[in-house]
Order: sequence, then C-alpha cells, then structure tokens
Amino acid sequence: MILERGSIRAGVPPDTLPFAFVNRDGELVGFDIELLHDLARDLNVTLELVHVGRATRMELLDSGSIDILVGGIAITPDNVVYGTFSDTYLDQTAAFLVPDHRRREFTDVESIGRLQGLKVAVPNEYYLQRLRHALPDVEGILIDDIERYLQGEPPQADALLYTAEAGSAWTLMFPAYSVVVPAGLNLKIPTAFMIPAGSERYLDFVDTWLELKMKNGQIAEAYERWILGKGATEQQPRWSVIRNVLHWVD
Repeated sequence: MILERGSIRAGVPPDTLPFAFVNRDGELVGFDIELLHDLARDLNVTLELVHVGRATRMELLDSGSIDILVGGIAITPDNVVYGTFSDTYLDQTAAFLVPDHRRREFTDVESIGRLQGLKVAVPNEYYLQRLRHALPDVEGILIDDIERYLQGEPPQADALLYTAEAGSAWTLMFPAYSVVVPAGLNLKIPTAFMIPAGSERYLDFVDTWLELKMKNGQIAEAYERWILGKGATEQQPRWSVIRNVLHWVD
C-alpha cells in the first residue's frame, strides 16, 4: 500500500523531545524525524508527517490512517493492543525530573524511599508499575501532558518519573528542573516505532531496515546528534545527556 500510494504517512505526537519537535525555524526535527526521512528515501516514496493528538494517535494507527507512529514510544504492555512494535532502536534510561533545588534528595533509591509523603508523577500505567516496584511506599500520580505539568498545572507532584534522554531535553525549556538518575534504579526503557497490527511483511521490512541502520552507523550518528548534542558550532561544549546528566564523559 505504501509503495502503491507513493508515500508513507507517519504519525507524530506534539513535542516529544528530543525525538520529534518544532525548532526555532518552525521545522519539525528530531531523532525519529531524521530516521523517518531516511526510511522514506530508502523506500523511494515521499514522507507525509501527520500531527496526531495523544488521545487519538493509537486509534489512527489501529485504523490504518497512519502507516507508522513515532515519538520515542516506550514498549509497554498497554500499547501492544493498538499496534505492533518494531525492534528496539534505543534503550532510554529511567530518571527523575525534579525541581533543581531538590536534586540532591533524589541521588539514590534508598534516600528517595525515606522521603515522607512523596508524590511522583508518571506519564502512563507502565511507569506507575515500575515506580511501585522500585518504591512501593511512594504515591504515583498519572498525568497526560508533560509540558502542562512542567508549567505548573495540576496535578502536581514532588518529581516526575521519566527518562534521562527526553527529560533532559525538557529541562532546556524549563531550566528550573533537573534530571537525576538515582543510584539503584537500574531501569531501561526500550524504545521503538509502532505500525498497524497484522502487517507482518511490513514489520519484517522495518525490523530489517532498523538492523541495517544500526550496522551501518546511521542510528549511532543520529544518537550523537540528537541525544549527545554533537556537531554544534558553539565554542563551549553543547548540552548532552551523557555529559550533563549521566556524567559518563567529561
């Protein structure tokens, strides 16, 4: 159908930093957007970017209105009913997004567990389950919009359980927050594309395509550009998850 139509229709939720977002020039860019352009070139079709709402994106995928859904989608059980996950192209690191002045309170899981009356916001049921597993005495609060939460709209909490990669991108817009990866959390969030269920041949193609992009280094290049922040022209080192959040390099 994609080849006959001559285009691939990709559903893109709003502001899923650093995977898909609008830059200062009004262009839709990001880790996933770069991969999508490459996918369309390899298929020799045009790319149609369809802006989808969080409430309707899975319905559009299930109905076949879009061919692929992107935006740093975590592989979680509740998403499986709407479509099929591709192979993982990135493992994100679970982290807490906290007010900057409280970052020292979240350095390790034991310290977090000793905080009285702690409330932690989570973006979906999967994060809520992981929170209860790691910190059973902490109250989890479901939210449906990261940006509104960071803007101070209710419900509010002491911290947000999210990922270091996406959370750090949000702190560029909301510098009053910091990302902390607590010692002892040890939780990875596998990330993949989603396609309509029952598309076995299409799934085989996407999985094989992703493997090729990993083997030839293109996904690594996109990771360096959008996650590590390499390739900037500033004299000072550019912000990066690895340097400024995980502290794996100087």
